[in-house]
Amino acid sequence: MNEMHTVKHGTRLPLIGTYDPHLDFLTASVIARRVRSGELCPVAYLEHLFSRIETVDPQIGAFLVVGMKPAFGTLPTDGVFPLAPSLDHVGVITRTVTDNAFVVIDGHERVYLDWFLRRKTANPWSFSDEDLDEYIRIFSQPGALRAGLAFYRSVNLSAEQNRVLVRDAKLAMPVLAVSADHGSIPDMAGPLRPFAADLRGETITRRGHFIPEEQPEALARLFSDFFM
Repeated sequence: MNEMHTVKHGTRLPLIGTYDPHLDFLTASVIARRVRSGELCPVAYLEHLFSRIETVDPQIGAFLVVGMKPAFGTLPTDGVFPLAPSLDHVGVITRTVTDNAFVVIDGHERVYLDWFLRRKTANPWSFSDEDLDEYIRIFSQPGALRAGLAFYRSVNLSAEQNRVLVRDAKLAMPVLAVSADHGSIPDMAGPLRPFAADLRGETITRRGHFIPEEQPEALARLFSDFFM
């Protein structure tokens, strides 16, 4: 539980390697307090002996371990659309302590957004320094960061709502699912098939998570073909 790994910004952080529901609040609170004191950086990308640590957990600011299903309680994800395959074992730990992610990131928006935006692109320089400044300006507004994290905070509620709605009917209108060859969800159409009766899947190459910013012209062509 207390194994130490060097993180991106040269600080050190205890790695959460096992899941213990009794430690959720303690773990989240300790991490949040240490980040606010400047002892820890708010985000990191590091290597584990058994799997990648891919992201800071959006609910409590703890680290989500990719590929260690036995270590975590599970969340049914069949109603979540779309969700990266690496997140199919999101556990109770990801949604227990409200607003700790906000506490962890608040005041560190530049560090977090620089990591988040550039880490998930095929070309990190798809976002210029001027772009990053604008994102920071927006997310530093009162309530903006909390709203940006709300999707992840409510993922289990959204999944349950989707499971209920799909029992009655699928989406009848045409649906366009755009994937990316370097994105976290390489097949965007797959998770949507249970929900849409008329689904078209397309893939844009040489791009990562942020389609409009990385390949705006290619996306515009797909939209033009789809809506015309």
